[in-house]
Amino acid sequence: MVKNKVMPYVTNVCIALALFALCAVTNSLFLAETKVETVKILCDCFTVPGVFMTGFGLLSLIASTGAYDIMSYGVSYLISIFVRQRERAESFYDYKLERAEKRKKWGAHTLIVGLVCFVAGLICLAVYYSIL
Repeated sequence: MVKNKVMPYVTNVCIALALFALCAVTNSLFLAETKVETVKILCDCFTVPGVFMTGFGLLSLIASTGAYDIMSYGVSYLISIFVRQRERAESFYDYKLERAEKRKKWGAHTLIVGLVCFVAGLICLAVYYSIL
């Protein structure tokens, strides 16, 4: 049971670390010569995964409420006009009820990991301005 609750966090932390490492290699973190340069690059390296993960977390929150159902319905309706591939719901209300039954519960793990990275970036920014 604990494994099921911890695994999404581990996965998101690994994604954040991969983004951090990509940013660190791209900005030559390990070749920085001064403390100011190092802290500036660390600020960037924490902020990039923070922004991406927070953005995806907020998008998944919005999607879990059914906000994108109207766009999905419209696209499937448009496709069904040209190609009869499946039976579609009679109305948007029926479609929304069908989608609500299949919808998974929202997990806050992506948002939490993103916010932690973003706050770490803000801390590095504060350190950068205190050194500068």
